[in-house]
Amino acid sequence: MSNYDDLIDLCDEFRNHAEPDISNGAADYSGDAMSAQAEAGALGTIVRQFRDIHPDLVPDVERAKAAVENFGEWLQEKHDGMQESYDGIGVTDFYWCMANVHFVPFTWKEQREVYNEHPIRHRPPLYNLWAFRSEGLATAFEETMLQTGFLDGKPRGREITYVLIAFRAAPALGGMMLQSKEWTLQQAIDYSAAKTPRGWADPAGGVILGDLGIYLQQPEYGTSYLTGRVQFDRLMAECAYLRGDKFNLKSFMDEYFSLSTIPASSSAGR
Repeated sequence: MSNYDDLIDLCDEFRNHAEPDISNGAADYSGDAMSAQAEAGALGTIVRQFRDIHPDLVPDVERAKAAVENFGEWLQEKHDGMQESYDGIGVTDFYWCMANVHFVPFTWKEQREVYNEHPIRHRPPLYNLWAFRSEGLATAFEETMLQTGFLDGKPRGREITYVLIAFRAAPALGGMMLQSKEWTLQQAIDYSAAKTPRGWADPAGGVILGDLGIYLQQPEYGTSYLTGRVQFDRLMAECAYLRGDKFNLKSFMDEYFSLSTIPASSSAGR
């Protein structure tokens, strides 16, 4: 990418690939109603904080809060007229975003295998280039600390770590099936709840619905946790192989952090 105009062209192309098809009627946006409630709550917190530090901004924030609340109420009123639909962007556009925006070297089939291999195991912003590197690191680091013995004194540390991995995997696969238009939102919610061990994911709660809503708006984000973890694990394994007995986890992590927040695939060989 040689200049600013090239960057603008890439942004426009990305938005074209990431824009869902809404030509087949109004989809069920009840998840957005819950998101509106959450955003209104956050704005209410800001109002309370600003009364002392920025009282001049309070009226503007209150107006924003009222607008969000009205939008959420409108979505709830229109809910009965909304149809259950397939709302993703499709496999081709999903893979284009993976390869050209996040530089993830895995195909659609390979990513689906990542989420199936272990039973317990209005436009997207471009700044989520960091997703696979950061979310993958966060997920990988949890198990890395587990394997080093850091959680040995915690009676249920291993169980909770693997349940969390499963909880990330289930909605991620649900999000992929949404994008391929193979599942509806409700099917993805039901699958995510059923595949999370111990019944710890409530299908009627707001967590799964909120996550899947994000994954619809930012198509690649749901897969970033475990696909990013696979990239991190491969990089660490390659480094350990090349350094042999000289490999040191702390030195590896120091080097990894020194590379700043770049796509994980760009860290190899540095």
